[in-house]
Amino acid sequence: MPTATIVETGLGNWPSPDATLYRLDPPVDGVDQVVIWVTPAQPHLPARAIAVPAGEHRPPSLKPIVEYAHPAGPNHAGALWLLGGYDIVEPEPEPEDDEPEETA
Repeated sequence: MPTATIVETGLGNWPSPDATLYRLDPPVDGVDQVVIWVTPAQPHLPARAIAVPAGEHRPPSLKPIVEYAHPAGPNHAGALWLLGGYDIVEPEPEPEDDEPEETA
């Protein structure tokens, strides 16, 4: 099952505050990270979820590799599904250090 792991949410310097960075497994067309955000509806243009390459493969422009619009409202899950059948997964929690702290 292809997965899209959430790397970071609420990215700054993107067109929407819901911009989220995902790591794709397996990569699609050599792209292993994408940023997805939802744009609000505008006159003659529905609301859309937009996916663009990120990380090392981020292009100089924000030309989308997927644009997803749906009457019920676009979302990240729909865009990732269209991109390659990806399911969103939460990152694995960092392992806790079980060693006791030394005191001097």
